[in-house]
Amino acid sequence: MSIKIKSLFSELNGFVVYEPAVLKKYLENNVLLESDVLQYFTETDHGEIITKNGIAIPIIGVNTGYYNFNVVFDEDSLELKKEEIKARSSGWIYYTYSEKLCIVGIGFFKNIDSINSNNSLTFNIDNGWYSVDILCGEKEDHEELMFELLLKREETTPTFFGDFETEYYF
Repeated sequence: MSIKIKSLFSELNGFVVYEPAVLKKYLENNVLLESDVLQYFTETDHGEIITKNGIAIPIIGVNTGYYNFNVVFDEDSLELKKEEIKARSSGWIYYTYSEKLCIVGIGFFKNIDSINSNNSLTFNIDNGWYSVDILCGEKEDHEELMFELLLKREETTPTFFGDFETEYYF
């Protein structure tokens, strides 16, 4: 099964996959009240904590341009063919209790109050824990850049081993 493909621009050469309700609660609990969440991610330990706890997944090192996003729950539903995949990163984790998976260009995390339905994507998924593989590639026609998020439902908190240094340039 997959979820409809949607397109988004790579603000500041990256994206963030995040759970808005869990992120909001984390920010409130840690008295992080400024709307520049990118600063917290890059200049403090909060970025690593948020990522390792399944609240947000940074996708950095991305070519400038529009990318289609596809959320899939099994390998057979991937849109990218094996030879079209240019980068793959495993070991990411994600948690939702609001049945949402949101994606936005990372530049919008400089002011999260500016995030809206015109500059972000929202996918509805079941509540719970997921292990996540990130696949990036280009369709055969070289006109369509794509990210696919392969989500596997987990009964308990999965082990995080995502590589923060993964780049998706090709």
